[in-house]
Amino acid sequence: MNTLSSFLLQVFSTREGKGWGLRTLEDLPKGTFVCEYVGEILTNMELYERIMQDTGNERHTYPVTLDADWGSEQGLKDEEALCLDATKNGNVGRFINHR
Repeated sequence: MNTLSSFLLQVFSTREGKGWGLRTLEDLPKGTFVCEYVGEILTNMELYERIMQDTGNERHTYPVTLDADWGSEQGLKDEEALCLDATKNGNVGRFINHR
């Protein structure tokens, strides 16, 4: 039986000017599920238009590519490719980064 455990997560300010990050407040076993990445499904073109129209204080976007044509002989047009954007509607998963 698979059960999801909950762990203490903390959103924190990274080095000055570098934005936000997410860390655990406890050790996690290797391979542990941390959280889902939640956001709006947009085409790449919709995301680009949203970024160009955004005049607020939001400097960061949090997109994840859902469609990719890596290794494919058929090109994927931007208006067809989808991404998941957590900038306006998301959860703590948007603060996970590579560091």
